[in-house]
Amino acid sequence: MIDDDFIIAKVGAGFDYLDRDGDGALTEADHVLMGRDVAEGLGYGAGSPEEQGVIDAYLRIWRELHLPMDTDGDGRISRDEFIASTSSLANDAKRAEAVLGGLADRITDIADRDSDGELDLEEYTAFVRGQAPGLPPDEVRDAFGHLDRDGDGHVTRAELRAAVIEYFTSPDPAAPGNWYFGSPTARF
Repeated sequence: MIDDDFIIAKVGAGFDYLDRDGDGALTEADHVLMGRDVAEGLGYGAGSPEEQGVIDAYLRIWRELHLPMDTDGDGRISRDEFIASTSSLANDAKRAEAVLGGLADRITDIADRDSDGELDLEEYTAFVRGQAPGLPPDEVRDAFGHLDRDGDGHVTRAELRAAVIEYFTSPDPAAPGNWYFGSPTARF
């Protein structure tokens, strides 16, 4: 595990958002909750095939990305397991690109309602509110502005990949990706 307190604080804050039921562990149930909330934010009705598609996408993230972090085999990812596994990516750029870049691509695919390959503010808001509920609208807009590096009003697949990788691996407090879950100064 790395020794950078800033990265560990960011990864820990990320865990706290993803632990949607607040039970101290990342579980399949948290992924269902995220999927439902993102689907609702995207305007998909409860019980609709579109909602189920979003939930299924979050369950694939659970099985393929998060569950392998379960080092003790209990079917739950503790905060310590999440921090150890995720923060280790800061020392392995190739693995970070594969894991975190792949996660960002999946998020783009989930939230990109109009399938244009990028997220507008409404799509980003639906996604971020599903993963980090309670962020004030002005903070969501500010975060979107930081992630939209070229200022064209959209967060492209490449911009989201850069943001996710920076959030979980960059020791630079000024990195735009630190805004992935809203204002970094409000969290760490």
